[in-house]
Amino acid sequence: MALKARRPKLSYADTIGYTIARRLGARFLTGDEAFRRLPDVEFCR
Repeated sequence: MALKARRPKLSYADTIGYTIARRLGARFLTGDEAFRRLPDVEFCR
């Protein structure tokens, strides 16, 4: 249970979008803080 407490909450829509962007070799644009430190993510507010 300790691992569940530390795991960030990711939305399904952003997770699917991020996975597709990675497979296509594209950058992923999001405003979700959980994705801020992942590779190939462009964060915007």
